Amino acid sequence: MSKMVIKLGTAQSGKLTAKAAVALQPVSPGSLLSIDTSVPVLRSGDNLLYVLGSPLPLVTTVPENWQQAVAQFTSYEGDFLLLYWDNAAGKLVVCNDFLGFQPLYWVKEAAAICFSNKTSVFQGEADLAGWGAFVAMGHTLANDTLTEGVTRIPPASLLVIDAGTFEVTERCYWRFQPLSRAPSVAEVLDNYGAAIDLALTAYSGQAQGILLSGGYDSRLLAYMLHARQIPLAASIISHHDENLDADARSAMAIARQLGFPFQLHEPDKAFFSSSDYLQYLQVSDSEVQSLYLFISQLLQFIQPGLYWEGLLPGFTMKSEFTSLSKMQSITIKPFSHPLWRAAESAFGNELATEMWQAFSQRLDTESARYPDSGEGADLFRLANRARNRIAVNPFKVFQHQARILTPGMTKDFVQTVMSVPTAAKCNEQLYKAIFKQYFPAALRVPLVHGTQIDLANSSRPADYLFRLRVFIHNQCQQRPRLAKLLLQSTKRSGFLPSAFLNATELLSATGSLPELTASADTDEKVLRLRFYWYIWQALRDPNGIQIAGKSL
Repeated sequence: MSKMVIKLGTAQSGKLTAKAAVALQPVSPGSLLSIDTSVPVLRSGDNLLYVLGSPLPLVTTVPENWQQAVAQFTSYEGDFLLLYWDNAAGKLVVCNDFLGFQPLYWVKEAAAICFSNKTSVFQGEADLAGWGAFVAMGHTLANDTLTEGVTRIPPASLLVIDAGTFEVTERCYWRFQPLSRAPSVAEVLDNYGAAIDLALTAYSGQAQGILLSGGYDSRLLAYMLHARQIPLAASIISHHDENLDADARSAMAIARQLGFPFQLHEPDKAFFSSSDYLQYLQVSDSEVQSLYLFISQLLQFIQPGLYWEGLLPGFTMKSEFTSLSKMQSITIKPFSHPLWRAAESAFGNELATEMWQAFSQRLDTESARYPDSGEGADLFRLANRARNRIAVNPFKVFQHQARILTPGMTKDFVQTVMSVPTAAKCNEQLYKAIFKQYFPAALRVPLVHGTQIDLANSSRPADYLFRLRVFIHNQCQQRPRLAKLLLQSTKRSGFLPSAFLNATELLSATGSLPELTASADTDEKVLRLRFYWYIWQALRDPNGIQIAGKSL
């Protein structure tokens, strides 16, 4: 993803970092629009159009004026940002995709309005609600960021800004409305296929890869593309730290079954002490708790080109919770949780309490938008966890290297699949119904979901024996005495501890944060939170990230 920074107005912005501000250049002498970006521009006279992401269909023409841009932009599908400058009218039109997956953040000041797809170009105090969500959920909530005064534009936004008066006209052009009846399996698959075909039409003729795992999402995608005779090369990442690498084992079996060439990437066990991890934090803006997360390491394996991945089906074709309140009780850490005691040690009691209180108020506001039902839980997860935690990777991180396509990025597909009752999507029932009816061969290879290995319709004794072996291995990891009895190793195969957590940079008092004393008894959770805080500040430092002898 190419960085983009835009400022409306001739006055200096107090929110942009000095480095971001000095790089801005007016688009023409005396213009009210200044920009810093490597994104290619489409021109029509003095009018400019910047296209980010993968709009469907391709954007090939520049609107004649801002009114035409307003009329056209909301018809696009896919993940995208469209920014159009009407020079004669002095108006900027901004439009993002209907799910808001392509990130864009903005700051409104008295004499300037600034936009960027990077939060790290903005400076300011900590946003208490943003940091509270970061602790409680592992990511930000709704349109908050970690920096006060910086917000993400909502999904399906159409903005028209007058550069002379700073008047902003804002409209939401799409909201989910459930269908009047439950869609059939065939209707879901038809809409899913139509979304894939729309993307294939737009980006045909390019060498294509797929990020293939052992689970449901990329497997269905692989079969759909195979049915369309799309030649694919699969990238498979070894999960050496989970279930004896069952995920990669199943992914390779699917690739062989479909005849896809594949490459198995072995992650570095010391990745979370490496410069590659610092690179990930820089590209992602570090607005997600990412230490020891498998997905954090993928960027190093993404090569230039086009990749398919299964983010959206994973959040729309499966349901996990019967109600919103049940989901939140399981996935959100209450103030009684030990992590909040770590936050008190890391940030000080007063600041941690303020974070919790601000987050609680914001959570109440956000939760009120959804019914307390399974359907409400699904919509909340799509709008928050999918958008603010998972989508950061394909649409902010991986796009730094390649074009990323996720199937299903059409209003018709989302409208259809999100109208399927929760009960019909729990326990992967919808996926299994699709596989059984249309791709039965997909069920002959075990499905891996988290720590669960579903043998599905496999008849291979080796698969049954492997699942038993995984069960014994996992039990031995938790019970050393059992491991000794069974002559099994208790040595864990996961990532090595991050050397960054031992950095002296984390101990110093900064602003309102207390000084920490290095000790073998220091809770690692405290050090993790201090690490994230340090990175958040370092990303805005003109000297960049400097920690534990490494710099970026």
